[in-house]
Amino acid sequence: LRGITVGSVITPDFVRVNAAANRVYALGGNGTPGSNGRRVTYSVDAGNLQQRTTLAFSGNIHHIAIDTEANRVYGAGTHPLAQTHEFAAWDLNDNKLIALPLTARTTGIAYNPQTQHVFLAHAGTNTAENFVQILDVTTFGEVGRIALNAPGVMARLGNLIYVAGTDD
Repeated sequence: LRGITVGSVITPDFVRVNAAANRVYALGGNGTPGSNGRRVTYSVDAGNLQQRTTLAFSGNIHHIAIDTEANRVYGAGTHPLAQTHEFAAWDLNDNKLIALPLTARTTGIAYNPQTQHVFLAHAGTNTAENFVQILDVTTFGEVGRIALNAPGVMARLGNLIYVAGTDD
């Protein structure tokens, strides 16, 4: 992958694949050192392995999930200087559909296609910042919160969402 600065080559931290849409999404640095450096999501055409673009985001994307039915990518992260938090969704053409401010740092994300809900784990320094937030991806409205001490990375298996603790 090519970073923003001339000649920078990026090794992604992890990738997610939408095989039906022939897309690979790779999360990694933008190739810029110092305070202008960011963690971004690269959109790659899996057919020719050519980098398409980076997904537009205000800050660092730390977690992404793929919706293969709607051909969307969901991401969450934090702006390192402003200390703001955001959730965003992109379509198959890498256009940002929505950006929602979040009240706490996101530590995990999972998407359940059976319920069309995205689950965002938030872990903070006080009790009010420790919860799993549930968003409906058809309206992008919040449908609920589950209080949970120090939730972290998440995974979906069938209709169940598993949440690892950041304090484990």
